[in-house]
Amino acid sequence: MKKIFTAIPLLVALLLTLTGCVKLNIDLVVHSAESADSSMVIAISKEALGNRSVEEMFAVVGNGSDPFAGMPEAAVRTDYEDANYAGYRFTMTDQVPNAEFSRATGGWALDHLDGKYYFTADGAALGMQDQQARSLYTEALMSVTFPGPVLETSPGAVVEGNKVTFNLLENPGARMTAVADDNPTGISWQMWVLAGAIILAGGIFALALALRPPKPAAAKEHQPAGVG
Repeated sequence: MKKIFTAIPLLVALLLTLTGCVKLNIDLVVHSAESADSSMVIAISKEALGNRSVEEMFAVVGNGSDPFAGMPEAAVRTDYEDANYAGYRFTMTDQVPNAEFSRATGGWALDHLDGKYYFTADGAALGMQDQQARSLYTEALMSVTFPGPVLETSPGAVVEGNKVTFNLLENPGARMTAVADDNPTGISWQMWVLAGAIILAGGIFALALALRPPKPAAAKEHQPAGVG
């Protein structure tokens, strides 16, 4: 995963001849503090490809060599195609987030602390602060899906439940952040303990009322003779 993301600025330099023709989608799915999957789609518009294959086009921009040859063994490359683009999808599964997203790899970080995930990314690490580099893309999105709901994000992010999506072409070079709960219900274990304690206390109170001996019947008030 580390090499996939750090390869992007190099590809920017290689693909500048394809201005306005490239689609980039990066997706991260966090399963736990120890496991995450990643996917990256990089594709060229079919119009720009013309009669050349995807392999031929990347060989051209790579000066005759495969620009993705240095990917780690864990990265699986498959062909990608939709109505308008063709290219490659790179996937890595069950990676350790803190090992792959350290701050030493160009501004990426995914940390887990006190029941929350903290994600940060630096648009400058993708070369997005440069107008010429941004003009390369027709679409450049990055999404992160967490185990629990997204609690807060940097401006401009789109949140859908547990998923946050950043448009890399907006606010270029800015730091992108997101905070999410690590619990699918959005309720921390402390709240579960508190709720359990309240339920237990209520049960004990109800049981005490049920076992309490009945009060003796009140004696009839004595009325003086001749009254009534």
